[in-house]
Amino acid sequence: MAIGCNDWKTPTERRMKIISYICKRRYVTMDELGQEFGVTTRTIRSDLKDLSESYPIKTIRGRYGGGVTIHENFHLDKNYLNTDEIDILKKLKSYISTNDSVIIDSILNKFSLCR
Repeated sequence: MAIGCNDWKTPTERRMKIISYICKRRYVTMDELGQEFGVTTRTIRSDLKDLSESYPIKTIRGRYGGGVTIHENFHLDKNYLNTDEIDILKKLKSYISTNDSVIIDSILNKFSLCR
């Protein structure tokens, strides 16, 4: 079932559908994405370059094992802490009680990609 050109009107809309597709499949090839979205693999590469600035996607080179994957713990419907937020929470831990420190650890575990 190809998405086709009618499901998106702008490159930004296409990119959002691409990231959603990658999140559902967890691994796809560039050719699959090109066919699915009705664009060239060159366009897909450009889209992935833009997406990689905001999402934890990784391209794997290789003729027979290459493709695109996303961080195993990343899901679009979840909010994540940025590095500044993580750093400030870690700093705060040294100024609070042990019980509150446990709560901060819980927050870090729930909302951080890298644990």
